[in-house]
Amino acid sequence: MAWFGQRVESEIMVQEVPRHLMQTATAPSSVNQSAHSLTSRGNSDDGILYIPMHDGWLGIERDEQRIAVAVRNEFHQRLGYWITITKTKLATGEETALVTVPPPSGGQVGASTV
Repeated sequence: MAWFGQRVESEIMVQEVPRHLMQTATAPSSVNQSAHSLTSRGNSDDGILYIPMHDGWLGIERDEQRIAVAVRNEFHQRLGYWITITKTKLATGEETALVTVPPPSGGQVGASTV
């Protein structure tokens, strides 16, 4: 069970979420298309930074909701459960829930934290 869970999580975080972010990103015409990646432009002039890590990702705060929604949706699509994603402040250890919108009616809520 643990192996299955870790494998699913790694596939989602390393393959599915980056694929979703790249498919929904549009590089501005002033940017070389060969530079189109998760660390360049995205759908804003400032770009998106997404670096998957064990049980989470590194990124820029302005992009956290977009990434958290993608992660949450990928987990639900794959497993049928809505997960809770928390953000931890490094300086204080304080945790804050991201994506606080409740799931659609009838959805199951999982207690997992990414």
